[in-house]
Amino acid sequence: MLLDKLRAVGEPLGEYVKGKIYYGIKTGLNEAFVIDEEIRNRLIAEDPRSAELIKPFLVGRDIKRYQPPRSDRYLILVPNGWTREQSKGMNDSWGWFQKNYPVIASYLAPFAGVAQMRYDKGEYWWELRPCDYYAEFEKPKIIYPNICQKPEFTFDPIGLYTNQKCFIISLPDKYLLGLLNSMLTFFLFCSILPKLRDNFYEPSFVYLKDFPIRPINFSDPADKARHD
Repeated sequence: MLLDKLRAVGEPLGEYVKGKIYYGIKTGLNEAFVIDEEIRNRLIAEDPRSAELIKPFLVGRDIKRYQPPRSDRYLILVPNGWTREQSKGMNDSWGWFQKNYPVIASYLAPFAGVAQMRYDKGEYWWELRPCDYYAEFEKPKIIYPNICQKPEFTFDPIGLYTNQKCFIISLPDKYLLGLLNSMLTFFLFCSILPKLRDNFYEPSFVYLKDFPIRPINFSDPADKARHD
């Protein structure tokens, strides 16, 4: 059976990438923390320091096979614990935030009540939920959507953030990118992944981690040439 042969010569994807597959960011309140380009430009024009907390933000439909990912959405990113760390533990954390990032604070202030009630907030209501891998978004990486009809993997060289409708593989591995976008991977989609309505698939980590990936023996010139 072809699938058995592939598994015999391949390494499970989860092992190949050393577990570096992560899902995108959940804000718990997109209305407050996800903004469009017009609002981004206004916040930065009013206070250039606002740019420190605004990151380009992709959603699943922005991800297309091999296409440079682009979006007109942005994330106001204040990570869990960031305020305490940056303010050196000041008692008046909101006052510190207002003083240092007045335009961002003013923009978020009307959402304070509902942001405070969300269960997945950070240490303070203007912070996002705890996440141990924010730094992985800043690295060159592979991105793919959580629902697609065929392999839709692309490469991000500039450190974009994504929402929870995407996954990232935080490795700058274009060999892996080529394999994941191949007809072979489409065969694995059809063989392993649950099929959704309208011929869509959901390549979630629980299934994708077992996809066989052919490792390269870089000490073998023929194998290295094949990789290159």
